[in-house]
Amino acid sequence: MELQRNSREELLRLLWPQRKQVVRGDEGDMTRPVAIAVARKNVVLLRAAARIREHSELLSSAYLDAESKERRRVSNLFEMIARVGDICEKAGVRFMFPKAFQHLPDMGHDVDLMLIEPSKAIVESVVEELKAEPGPDSFVQRFAGKRSFVVPGFVGVLEVHQGRMGHLGEYQRLPEKMWARRGYRTEAGARSPVPSDEDALLIQVIQRIFGHRHLRIADLLRAEQLIRRPIDWPYIIDAARNNGITEALFDYLGTVEQLHHRITGESLVWPAASGMMEQTRRVGLSEEGWLPSAVVFRAYWRKFLSDVVRLDWDSVGRLCFLPMAAVAAKCHRGSSG
Repeated sequence: MELQRNSREELLRLLWPQRKQVVRGDEGDMTRPVAIAVARKNVVLLRAAARIREHSELLSSAYLDAESKERRRVSNLFEMIARVGDICEKAGVRFMFPKAFQHLPDMGHDVDLMLIEPSKAIVESVVEELKAEPGPDSFVQRFAGKRSFVVPGFVGVLEVHQGRMGHLGEYQRLPEKMWARRGYRTEAGARSPVPSDEDALLIQVIQRIFGHRHLRIADLLRAEQLIRRPIDWPYIIDAARNNGITEALFDYLGTVEQLHHRITGESLVWPAASGMMEQTRRVGLSEEGWLPSAVVFRAYWRKFLSDVVRLDWDSVGRLCFLPMAAVAAKCHRGSSG
């Protein structure tokens, strides 16, 4: 465990774009087996390899092998995305890949497909054309409007979100808003609809604070990348308020800024007009990247109160299910472990 924590710290120091120098000797440490495993888990294996090469030509045979396997895995996921996107295009449905390309050249372990409107027919088409088999869905996932599938010949799981987002499917209006502001990304010859930068940041907040409650190195790099872009901060603040996640947004941004400053000695510059510097809070992550339970509880509680004030009874009802969902998730882990 100590070696994993040290490797995470070393990877952060290696990968922040502002880091001008890498201390000689770091490269050898970063290619040991435990560091390779941490890089893979944090979705930065390919970027770490590129950074190491900038300062040294030495990559261990184990890292070279891991890098080669990872490039094949990413290429395989591109192919799955192209196949799924083609099926959706031919069916004439509105769809989006909300997270597929956010960590390039690395990629996450699953492929998420967002259907803007629920469609049993398109899910059946994907299953039929790809000969997909049902994945390891839990009751909570089905309650949230998610279905996962294992596709023969492809690595990773295809997870289909039907008109909802969030751990409990509590964000019913957000997919439509995302569609209205969508962009497109072309990778490996396939053009796919993706969220705007502003919505990508909101998705990160929803996923990492309300869902996984853990920040991988890839998430920190992505957040820093988005923050530095000329994005529409008034839209982000307004969308966060309309979805009851303003407190969570400030917690997330403050956490990224705090860690960025500790690693690089530099502060992220926030837009002066938004007044965000005064509102962000610095949340102490664990050394492994876990958020404090109090922060997650506060985020859910604030969202619940906000949804009540806005009369969003669909979300309120789903959030009331949260304690039972936590028990169900624990039982699911126990039965599969």
